Amino acid sequence: MLKNGDTAGAGEYIASVAEDLENLPASRYSKNLIVNVIAGAYLDRAAQQGVRVDYSFDLPERLALSDSDLCVLVTNILENAVEACERMDANAEKYINVKISLDSGVLFMGCENSRSPSEGAAESGYGIKNMCRVAEKYGGIVKFEEKPASFSVTAYMNI
Repeated sequence: MLKNGDTAGAGEYIASVAEDLENLPASRYSKNLIVNVIAGAYLDRAAQQGVRVDYSFDLPERLALSDSDLCVLVTNILENAVEACERMDANAEKYINVKISLDSGVLFMGCENSRSPSEGAAESGYGIKNMCRVAEKYGGIVKFEEKPASFSVTAYMNI
């Protein structure tokens, strides 16, 4: 915007980003800002709804994959888990267990969540396809496992 002489537009954009930064989740899940923000948004929401949340994020501040690819992976994993719990009966036991770590250049992402036994098979939606595309880009794989009362996703990538 500044290159195009739109100083007013640039000022508005900076103000909106500053406002967004003030509204970041207070929870501190990870040293990695992107993972922290996404985890805060989804896991705080789940916890507020009575979902038991267990997590482990062992990541450095920066990862050797693009921020947009990291967003695709973490957002889809957590959004799907939270939404599955939200679709369950109010008095059902709900949980999300998530672990994301980096060890010797291998990024591991794993999440298991409860789901309604009556819920149909997970569809190969846009988010799942994007996760697989990102994993393949880094020479990795994504696996999904459905059980009657739970769903899990596991991803490994070389970064």
